[in-house]
Amino acid sequence: MREARIRGIVKSRGLTVTTRRDKRQSPASDLVNRRFHATGQSQLWAADMT
Repeated sequence: MREARIRGIVKSRGLTVTTRRDKRQSPASDLVNRRFHATGQSQLWAADMT
């Protein structure tokens, strides 16, 4: 690439906002009754599958 004087595309490091929340609406209620309160270490684990 250096010999051909070409460069790769560099993506900007800015934050991309994909969803804009309507501030007049209240957040959705917790329908699954989640309780995220651990009383000690290694008792509560969470994951994000996005």
